[in-house]
Amino acid sequence: MSAFIDLTGQTFGRLTVLSRAANRGRRTYWTCICSCGTRLEIERDNLKRGRQQSCGCLSDESKRARATHGMTRNTEKAPEYVSWEQMKQRVLNPNNQAFPNYGGRGITMCDSWRDSFSAFYADMGPKPTPKHSIERIDNNGNYELNNCVWATRKEQCLNRRSNVLLTFVGRTLTLSQWADYAQIPEETLRYRLRAGWSMERALSEPIHK
Repeated sequence: MSAFIDLTGQTFGRLTVLSRAANRGRRTYWTCICSCGTRLEIERDNLKRGRQQSCGCLSDESKRARATHGMTRNTEKAPEYVSWEQMKQRVLNPNNQAFPNYGGRGITMCDSWRDSFSAFYADMGPKPTPKHSIERIDNNGNYELNNCVWATRKEQCLNRRSNVLLTFVGRTLTLSQWADYAQIPEETLRYRLRAGWSMERALSEPIHK
């Protein structure tokens, strides 16, 4: 019996191996991502022997895929590719609804990401969870490796340009973060501060039911 060889991270043509997929009978399958963003499962020997080097996005590769029908299943656009496409639309397409807040403000993306999904994926890697999306650390900065992370919706809300930062006892946090710290509803804290309460009282006063 031959020793198991882990193909994770290896590249075969346009395909990068992400993880091992479920076996089908005695055949070993691997989950791959194509440079065009398509995620699919491919039988091990088809990868190692060069029988399939893409998802079939080029015409000659499509012919090879048809010749080996049944060896490639469960194709779909990877969520990371969808994020990349949407990012490009926001900064490059004046007809996109979000363009005024991105490309219209001078936000752009680095050349390597603009020209290649593979470069974007190599830098950012897979989404940690389906709830994560691409987020710029500096909201006035561009989409590039040093300014981007995968973040949840809540983390993104904390990074909005419209957030008001409040400083108290040497700490600077958003209103939402201070509410979490004091374990009170955000709207309650907002109401108290608007009513003229001091920061200390607004954070420490118990909620009266």
